[in-house]
Amino acid sequence: MCCYGDWAALLAVEVVAMMVVPDSKISIPELPADLVHRPGLRRELDRVTDVGMVSAPAGYGKTLLVGQWARATEVETAWVRLDRDDDDPRRLWSAVLTAMARCHSIPSGSPLRVGPTGAGWDLTSAGSPDFLAELIEALDALPGRLRLVLDDLQEVSEPVALRGLESFVRDRPRKLTMVLGSRLDPPFHLHRLRV
Repeated sequence: MCCYGDWAALLAVEVVAMMVVPDSKISIPELPADLVHRPGLRRELDRVTDVGMVSAPAGYGKTLLVGQWARATEVETAWVRLDRDDDDPRRLWSAVLTAMARCHSIPSGSPLRVGPTGAGWDLTSAGSPDFLAELIEALDALPGRLRLVLDDLQEVSEPVALRGLESFVRDRPRKLTMVLGSRLDPPFHLHRLRV
């Protein structure tokens, strides 16, 4: 039998604990042996220092192009393949944080690995302005650059999840380069990011 204090401790752990993320969701895809190389498009991706958008219909090779680019560069890349379950902000941001924490360049004591207070990330507020501010601050403290690829962005449709992503894209630190892959342009104010 548990007393009240024990239950409170268990609940606190559940609030902070990251959700389990399958390895296949946060791994750069394997490239087929008969891959068509697109050096011109890869050069365009190399020029992205801020936010890049790769948008084309299904089957045009967006994922393979970005995967090939991510594997051929020296800057570490955190990869997240989005799906309908990422309409839940807790799942979405668990995947983003887990993908980033896998990068070898992230120091072991970084808040990206251990949370802002060292006790993990509070996913009850995932995607909220306070959560995003803490994430952006942790990214800004990194010693070097990092890339984040969000593939299949068209799968996320819930307004709360999209609002959090749009805020993150808008306010991300300059050390973070983002590449968004989607069949459709996302409902973000991308015109603000264009020169």
